[in-house]
Amino acid sequence: SKKYGLLPPGKFLSTAEAAGLIHEIDKFVFKRVCEDLREAKRKGRRLLPVSVNFSLYEFFSTKFLDDILNMIQEFEIDPTLLQIEITETTSMANQFLSVSIIKKLREKGIKILMDDFGVGFSNIGNLRKIPFDAIKIDKSFIDDIHTDQKAADIVKFLINVCKVNGLEVIAEGVDNPEQVEVLKKAKCGTIQGYYYSKPIPKNEYERFLKNNPFEVKKGDRRWLQF
Repeated sequence: SKKYGLLPPGKFLSTAEAAGLIHEIDKFVFKRVCEDLREAKRKGRRLLPVSVNFSLYEFFSTKFLDDILNMIQEFEIDPTLLQIEITETTSMANQFLSVSIIKKLREKGIKILMDDFGVGFSNIGNLRKIPFDAIKIDKSFIDDIHTDQKAADIVKFLINVCKVNGLEVIAEGVDNPEQVEVLKKAKCGTIQGYYYSKPIPKNEYERFLKNNPFEVKKGDRRWLQF
């Protein structure tokens, strides 16, 4: 925006939803991800899965599924490089419809992630009702795990519940090495947060993939180190 500069999603998404523009924004973002993946593949660059958040409103749209599948075909993207993040509220708003859409996306190889798990009306029982691939534990649960044993115990419990249900676990909003250590001991599969990197422009992201302090390269493979 020329007037306001770079705006975080929280500053404009609710307005876009109210104005009926959210489908076009979601479509634009997903298309841009497909374009970037295709460009990276053509240039022989390293490819990693990219996750995209989608609005609740998409799960009431007749265009949503077709638009996603058509763009994957148009840009010749390996579906396993794409992940779709939705909130539990989204999945439960119209459970029959959302489960149907999720199943069709998963059949194509796209992983479905539940975002912000633990906030709002989160229900552990829903982990068995909705066919998610992974659960993202909300940052609000992660903030104090290195200083508050009760907070750490709650996160360990959530991790174990997810694993019992065959779900990958992703911890959101990890900011420091102490939190990483707690999550490592709790056997959390994936960690996301500013400890690894803040949001960065595309060109900086490409440089980060080539050379960052969190991976050790052995031959043609890279290994995470903590």
